[in-house]
Amino acid sequence: MRLRRAVSFLAGACLLVLTTTLNGRALAAAGATFDPDIQEAWHYKLTMEKVQAAITASVKVNKLLESNAALRQRSDDLDNQHFSLDRRAKAIDTSFPEIAAIVRASGLGTREWLLINMAYVSDMMYVGMKKMGQVKDYPPNTITPENAAFVDAHFDQLSQLGQGLSPGR
Repeated sequence: MRLRRAVSFLAGACLLVLTTTLNGRALAAAGATFDPDIQEAWHYKLTMEKVQAAITASVKVNKLLESNAALRQRSDDLDNQHFSLDRRAKAIDTSFPEIAAIVRASGLGTREWLLINMAYVSDMMYVGMKKMGQVKDYPPNTITPENAAFVDAHFDQLSQLGQGLSPGR
């Protein structure tokens, strides 16, 4: 999967998370349920080792896609599909063995790689918003206290790691 597209997908998912959680207390009180993939990302425990592995794999995948126009086009076509994490991971495993091999070489499975990226982007967004004073408290069902503490304690290092996801790096 093309990393820029992955980040765009994840940013879109985070925007969805943000818009649905701004009124999270009311939604929770009403018994609203959320997308299971988003729920799983909310609860995924981030570690520095996992984030480093996922970002390292993502940078390598980006380089591969930048060097192979046909593979990049196929990846873009997959990115335009709105698949669940399970289906997206299976599509990568079966249709993009080069990408799956890069991810596996990092010590991750493709599904976990996607999940870590989703959790990383979401948790960085929420902690960043709190650091900038845009939110006083985290909306319900957005970030675990453990991930909030981890991201807050390592925010600068995690931000620096994330810069490697930017185009042209």
